[in-house]
Amino acid sequence: MHRLYDYAPSLNCWKIRELFRRLKQPLELIPVSIFTGEGQKPEFLKMNPTGAVPVMVMPDGNTIAESNAILLACAEGTQLMPSEMPARGKALQWLFFEQNYLEPSLGALQHWVRTGKIARRDPVLIAFQRDRAMGALSALDRGLGDQEFVAGPVSIADIALYAYGHMAEAAGLDTTPFQNYRTWLLRFAGSDGLMAPTYPYSIDPASSEELPTA
Repeated sequence: MHRLYDYAPSLNCWKIRELFRRLKQPLELIPVSIFTGEGQKPEFLKMNPTGAVPVMVMPDGNTIAESNAILLACAEGTQLMPSEMPARGKALQWLFFEQNYLEPSLGALQHWVRTGKIARRDPVLIAFQRDRAMGALSALDRGLGDQEFVAGPVSIADIALYAYGHMAEAAGLDTTPFQNYRTWLLRFAGSDGLMAPTYPYSIDPASSEELPTA
């Protein structure tokens, strides 16, 4: 069985839980208390040198870190990862886009808002992240156009983009200009029944500490 080192409020971890829900495959969850330093223990750092979640232990015992790498490894050969070009290339394009543009900006911003840390952030930094996040959402909106999903049929690219992408309004961003994006959010949410649950940071009192985010 696949084993996921997991932190429930992390939307990077949510990506993996949602993938396995859609694949109808079993997944063992191993909680990691990242805000109390469990990710910095030597045994965890052997699996992922950054100390971050998620980390997947594959059935053969090998480990993979980085959420989108895990998505790709576990979805290969399934309906959620295109096998032929150009759809495969598009899926990869959006996986890289999510990690380079959407997650670093909107991921950070939503974390600050949802944990109350935003009151302790420099207003210049907040404005910078808001501009970056709005730019990423604008690019996603343009890229979607009138397509139902980003790479043809629904794929792991949509899972990755939805994870932090659906937190824009929770982060205080006005998404009214991005109608393609808003329609896509609703379409993805209704594309395969009830999604894997997400969790507030409030379930972990330590999440308000100034330690690495997830």
